[in-house]
This record gives sequence, C-alpha cells and structure tokens, in this order.
Amino acid sequence: MSGGTADWIDRTYVQLAAGTAPDIMRTWGPFHVAWAEAGLLLDLSPFVERDLTPDDIADFFPTTWEGGQLQFGPKAGLRFGMPRHVN
Repeated sequence: MSGGTADWIDRTYVQLAAGTAPDIMRTWGPFHVAWAEAGLLLDLSPFVERDLTPDDIADFFPTTWEGGQLQFGPKAGLRFGMPRHVN
C-alpha cells in the first residue's frame, strides 16, 4: 500500500469491513484489541500447537513471544500474531 500510516489504517479498516484484508499483515499499536473484539483476527493457537515445539517457542524472548498474544480484555490469550524480527 502506498501512502503514510493514516492511509494504511483507513485502508485496512475498509478491507477488514469488506472481507478483503490480507491474510497476513504487519501491524502494531492498539489495533489488535479492537480487531479481536470485532472477531476480525484468527486465533493462531491451533497452528502453534500443531507446528511448534516448546523448544521452537523458547527460541524467542518471552516478551517478544507474548507480544503476539492479547494480554487483556475479553479476548485475552488470543494468539493473533507471530514474531517477525526483533531489533
């Protein structure tokens, strides 16, 4: 997508509402809670349980791993993301 952050946010909300959002996207900030509460995020836990071992998960710093999981709210515990990189 071209444009700045505001354009990305607006376009993503339109795509989510239309059911045409990308299957995978890079995201940050407060969006996760609202999207999860609206039922717009897939729970990745079944895939993690199927495809990753405890040793695989241990390769990530705990705070990095926890960053892909909602920590509060009615959907607390929902794994919506996976670490991509850490700087």
